[in-house]
Amino acid sequence: MSQLKNVEARILQCLQNKFLARYVSLPNQNKIWTVTVSPEQNDRTPLVMVHGFGGGVGLWILNMDSLSARRTLHTFDLLGFGRSSRPAFP
Repeated sequence: MSQLKNVEARILQCLQNKFLARYVSLPNQNKIWTVTVSPEQNDRTPLVMVHGFGGGVGLWILNMDSLSARRTLHTFDLLGFGRSSRPAFP
């Protein structure tokens, strides 16, 4: 996981807009890794991006600045993917 953390930190340095990367804690002790990009001019409905199987936040790095030019952009790693918790699924 530490290698993923280091690589993702380098990838996120490419962003021009301000962003907040953090974990969101869930009631069951799991955590979801999120990256929120917030532009200075924020006059549109926020956009939430959900990746497919085998994906993660880093997939959208080349599009995040343009998609967040005038709206807040929320991205996250689903449970079991990226930097989010890896719970045991029944």
